[in-house]
Amino acid sequence: MTSAVEQDAVTINHFAAFGGIVHSFGILEWSMQVLMGVLSAQHVDTIIILTKELSYRQKRNTLYSFMEMTDTQPIYREPVTGWLDEADGYNTLRNNICHAVWTEGKRPLSIKPLTLNLRGGKGKMVGTDDSDKDYTEIELALIADRLRKIHNELHKFLKTNFPNALPA
Repeated sequence: MTSAVEQDAVTINHFAAFGGIVHSFGILEWSMQVLMGVLSAQHVDTIIILTKELSYRQKRNTLYSFMEMTDTQPIYREPVTGWLDEADGYNTLRNNICHAVWTEGKRPLSIKPLTLNLRGGKGKMVGTDDSDKDYTEIELALIADRLRKIHNELHKFLKTNFPNALPA
């Protein structure tokens, strides 16, 4: 009898990278909430309650709007938007990790998401064509590592500029 692991194109290394990617987005969301609290002079618990149900992109857009409307200094706004914009480039991947079925990719030892894109009222299957993006273990690990570096840079920024905003 064949084990489930042998039947599945997703390896333990893919799963580890998936975890790193999802975890990094969680930390980035929390960091955005901390920054919203600092900039609005509100306790972070209040901000978390108000923004808990927002998606990553909605939190990012809310933070950007707040920074714009309060004329946040470029020394604070520019590095934050740079990191979050870069991370946002992986948001579709994060969503696919959380919500798609993953199947064998075209390249050796690669996988790709199988999902349905409903944008604009035009349903389209994604992942059924050889031209659909696939990912190797290494590519996913490098993305997870880059996201880890982004959230570490943002955490250092918060600790340096707003030391009282973070838990001890």
